[in-house]
Amino acid sequence: MKQNEWSQLAAASLEQTSELPIVADMADLLKQPAGHAPRPPADALAVHLMGEKLPFLIRKGVTVLGRTGTSELGRAFDLTNYYARVLGVSREHAIISYTQEGWEAEDLGSTNGTWVNNAKLSPKQPHRLRSGDMIRLGQLTLFVYFQ
Repeated sequence: MKQNEWSQLAAASLEQTSELPIVADMADLLKQPAGHAPRPPADALAVHLMGEKLPFLIRKGVTVLGRTGTSELGRAFDLTNYYARVLGVSREHAIISYTQEGWEAEDLGSTNGTWVNNAKLSPKQPHRLRSGDMIRLGQLTLFVYFQ
């Protein structure tokens, strides 16, 4: 998928607030050489859940990853439909947020932990992300891509 296609899809879908929109086909991503994966728009992060064909788009701000559709901490990304409970994801497991430093992940004191590239995160300590990082919430694996 080309950059302008990402932009068109994101522009059309970023207005939705109740669900994170699907923005691209994973097959396009897998065809790219390492380090050359298509990137989402500058104001968003693409989340690719392991085993899923299509990624989701997270806009700048605070997004809570877990097994709940609502959160007082920010937008909620409900992973229940992706076997999150069986895979050890807490109700409010982790946060992905955009700060002045860039995209960050933070464990919220989850029962089964959060890892970035196989390094366990300390609870309540933000960790700077790089495009292509693998994040594991309990046993649920996802990859993040951004500009």
